[in-house]
Amino acid sequence: MQRVLGKFRLVERVCETDGATVWRGERAADFDPAVAIELYDPADSAGAANAHAKQRALGMLNHPTIPALVDASFSHEGPAWVAAEWREGKPLPEYCASRQLMARQIVLLLRQLLDALLHAHQRFIVHGRIDGLNVITGAFLRQRQARGDRQR
Repeated sequence: MQRVLGKFRLVERVCETDGATVWRGERAADFDPAVAIELYDPADSAGAANAHAKQRALGMLNHPTIPALVDASFSHEGPAWVAAEWREGKPLPEYCASRQLMARQIVLLLRQLLDALLHAHQRFIVHGRIDGLNVITGAFLRQRQARGDRQR
């Protein structure tokens, strides 16, 4: 039996973060694209506050490599959660290893990451935990392809 949160059905558990579990989800009633749902532990008293902060932060960001906010819930009737666009791709270390990227290619990816961080920091948003496992390369690659850049 699949679990439903609001308009979304949890499809696949992706990973654990500090106080939350990330799931790949989909809308329960239609065929909209997949979403990433961060489900906060109801036993964690800070869960709702963390979810609310994440919702506010994502709502302020509009950048091609940062997933957009889709929905959120902080009711007393269930756990707090935040849904954002799902981004297909691989974590940065896995992507670099599987493609055997040269240093120049890795630097180009990191420059795009820094551009996204600059966008957030200009809005006084600090991620607080950037590591290779939560940087998904698919969004960066689509941005480069849209601009016509070529990988060397």
